[in-house]
Order: sequence, then C-alpha cells, then structure tokens
Amino acid sequence: MRPLLPILLLLVGCGEFGLQEAVEVGGAPLVAVAPGGQIRFDEASPRGRSQSEEVTIGSDGDVAAYVAAVWVESESGDFYTNEELPFPKVMEPGEAIPITVRFMPASAGTFHGTLIVESGTDGTLLERQLVGEGCIDSDADGRC
Repeated sequence: MRPLLPILLLLVGCGEFGLQEAVEVGGAPLVAVAPGGQIRFDEASPRGRSQSEEVTIGSDGDVAAYVAAVWVESESGDFYTNEELPFPKVMEPGEAIPITVRFMPASAGTFHGTLIVESGTDGTLLERQLVGEGCIDSDADGRC
C-alpha cells in the first residue's frame, strides 16, 4: 500500500470573501485574498501622492488558519505597504484583516510587483500581481 501524501490544491470558490483564489493544503483551512486576480492602481504622478488599494486577507475555512507573513516584492520599489502588519497570526474562521498596498512611482512608465501571502506551516504562497502606471507630470504639480 502506498503512503498518502499531502496534496496542494489551488481552488477558486465563492467563500465569505467572494469569488477568489484560495489555498487549501491537505484538507487544512482556506486562506483567501480579496480582490482576486490582478490588482491595478490608478495612474500616479512621481511627484504626487501614493495610490492605494485595500486587500483583505481572510480565513475562509471552518477552523483556524495560520498566516505566517504578508509582503510586497517589487524590483523598482514602487509598491509597498507602510502598515505594521499583524502577521504571523492564527486567524479564526471567517476572520478578515484589511491591509493597504500603496503605489508611488519614481518615474513615468508601467510598474509591476507582487503581493505575497505565506500561509500554513509549510510555507504555501498565494500571490497577487500588482500593476501601476506612472504618468508624465509635465508641469510638476503632482497631478497627471
């Protein structure tokens, strides 16, 4: 008889946080990130204010879920979260934590980043792609 191995599944479902990707590991509870798919930011001026989007990290299962860490990766450094995030954390079923992800371009152009949520004790990663557009601020007034 073959030993049973845990299976990693990437699911799409309609949990408490709406249609989104979620992670389930070997039957463990779900950790969900909303909104689903790519997160796009409004056009921003390099001399203006940052643009922000609220993202919700939630426990979408029937038992507590563990979220080890949440962070943003961006080669250009134009995406960030300036909040002190409450992770690592065991989240109760249905619990949701909103975080703010910000975009502040250093120049004009299209920028890409990744929001990463590490969940479970095995380090499963759930990612959201970040996209922002830096505009040309010809009159240096901080507006596009």
